[in-house]
Amino acid sequence: MAEALIVRRAGPRIRLALSPTRARSVAIYISSIIFGFVLWDLCSLLFFNQYLLPRPLTVMQSGWETLLSGELLESVAVSLSRILLGFAIGCLAGITCGLVMGSFRPIGEFLDPLVELVRPISPVAMIPIAIIWFGIDEGSKYFIIAYGVFFTTVINTIAGVRNTPLVRTRAAQSLGAGTWDLFYRITLPSAMPFISTGMRVALGGAFMSVIAAEMIAANSGIGYFIMQARLLVQTDRIFIGLMALGVCGFLADIIYRRLAALFLGRYLRLSA
Repeated sequence: MAEALIVRRAGPRIRLALSPTRARSVAIYISSIIFGFVLWDLCSLLFFNQYLLPRPLTVMQSGWETLLSGELLESVAVSLSRILLGFAIGCLAGITCGLVMGSFRPIGEFLDPLVELVRPISPVAMIPIAIIWFGIDEGSKYFIIAYGVFFTTVINTIAGVRNTPLVRTRAAQSLGAGTWDLFYRITLPSAMPFISTGMRVALGGAFMSVIAAEMIAANSGIGYFIMQARLLVQTDRIFIGLMALGVCGFLADIIYRRLAALFLGRYLRLSA
């Protein structure tokens, strides 16, 4: 009986792993990556000097050596630590400000022109100010990342709050919900899909912001790794840094989506 029960429990998992939909998804992922490498290799062979655009195999060989030496892992670890902390700071500030601006219309109308005035300024343009304010220490990197993350999250949070279905609000009020109950049980869950999307977009912006900062005002990290390779005209190492950045960003997005589905799944399903 116990063995039969185990088989029945394990059966759906096996069928799920071998399902056509899952197999098709994996095949598309693998095919896309292979296509990218083949296209890269063809461009290197046919259209560019291999010194300017090294072949994928050359980059992988150099990358393996850099990986074994620990240099690449150290650079990746430094950049990821900066991204995570800056991202957390920017999200906390942006979501808090967005909830306030979206929930209290007079405050939103007062601060909206200021946000829209500063929002178009690129994080890269803020690097000189960050260096002047914080020097080339870690504070300048955190500031630049948080700056870029803040505006993406604040805009999406405001949109989420202001798009709360009126029928939910009226239904809660008819049941005697107070201001705090409306915010906690209606507004916040309704805004969560917008907030989650804003955080996901901001995560990609955090990667772009930190790399730009590390290229100018750092002595470690992936951006610094790429900049040093540029100064020494080591194009293979430049592509190593770019590939490391792409892989880290890709994995970070996957992890974020998994965590969002795990912790915010009920709110995301609520909006469907």
